[in-house]
Amino acid sequence: MSLTSCTGRADRLWSTLGQTNRVRQILAYHNSPVIWANQPRDFFRATESGLSNRAAWLTTMASKPGVGKNSPSLLTLAGSEASAIELHESASLAPLAGLSAPSEAASAYVVSYLDYGCGTCGCPVAATGGPGWQDLSSAAASVGAAAQLFPSTHPVVTLTRPQRSEAQRVAHVDGLLELAEVAWDPEIVAWLDDAGERPDELSLLRLSSEATWLLWVPSEDRLALVRDRPLGSARIDEAGARVYFGLLAARAQELGLVGALEDEPELAPIRRIRGQGPVLEAEQIEGWRVAARRSELGAPLLGAGMTAVVQADGRLVMLELAELELEPIEFGGPPPLADELEQRWADVLAEHRTPASLWLERLEWAFVPDPSATNTSGAPRLVATYVLGYPGSEGGEPLPSRQHVVALSAVGDPALRLTP
Repeated sequence: MSLTSCTGRADRLWSTLGQTNRVRQILAYHNSPVIWANQPRDFFRATESGLSNRAAWLTTMASKPGVGKNSPSLLTLAGSEASAIELHESASLAPLAGLSAPSEAASAYVVSYLDYGCGTCGCPVAATGGPGWQDLSSAAASVGAAAQLFPSTHPVVTLTRPQRSEAQRVAHVDGLLELAEVAWDPEIVAWLDDAGERPDELSLLRLSSEATWLLWVPSEDRLALVRDRPLGSARIDEAGARVYFGLLAARAQELGLVGALEDEPELAPIRRIRGQGPVLEAEQIEGWRVAARRSELGAPLLGAGMTAVVQADGRLVMLELAELELEPIEFGGPPPLADELEQRWADVLAEHRTPASLWLERLEWAFVPDPSATNTSGAPRLVATYVLGYPGSEGGEPLPSRQHVVALSAVGDPALRLTP
């Protein structure tokens, strides 16, 4: 398991790690990831509950709603293509199932990865979007220019994580199951009570429905359903996945599970590569991860919205809901000034070891809950997702850090650091 940037770049995973390591599976990242404090633990717990490494890694090591863009990747090595595929879809860490070391001659492999682009890991800028690596002054100018994009209504709101009663929790889960067309399980009530005693931890329950799990983090009001199913024959394409998500979102709103969502959901393919040693034999799309955040008063709400993974065979294999309550307080506050934003940005960078360059993954205004508080009041913040670049080999690409996410105040409040 590698939690560093670029070690799992999918198009190079065989040549960089696969051919030199006699291990059954390599779990890594295709890009520079955001790593949350409990993510490795959550992955292990997911495999303890019976999920395969593939399903657990692509689910728990992906991004939280609206924060960062993680591209987890997974390589499985075996003596034949058939064996590699079977182990790729069934091996599990906690019970050590299917993880015996392959033979020295094994060279058949399968790679699955969530593809938000490899960004800072050497991909062409045209393939990743954005300006690529910038010097620090250019990045600061980009931050200052974002002052012009502050929501025109200048809203100030209070954000609150829902504090659900026992009956409301049961109803919320029941709505998720109805949306996913999964039968109720009588063990759910006791599971909800037990999970509520550990509000900051991921809790999992395997349902009596075949290969279906519930995942819940109470303090984040993040509830998900995961199905761990082998990939069948392709039936839908990207356009079909978007239509599927749109119908799912409309039904979720009818059931009162989510509020108003962004008009344009964010979509990333989940790709699969099969090969034999240095020979690439096949590429296909396993499915699509589609995510839409809550949107109110002209700005998204970080940490609230709906995410789904639709396999290319047309089956829903992951559905996640996260919610925030929003109450407007006033409108017409002062807009931020560019030079003030640049100074707040400089204060954030001063806390890092000085980089040689910087990659701005995303800049946007959003309502941002304080991770350490139940309630947060304030105006939208400028959310900067960035990677620091440090000198590499002479003439080579910068060495990237992990992704960092920080929310800068429009009115001078302390910055909120959303990543460890």
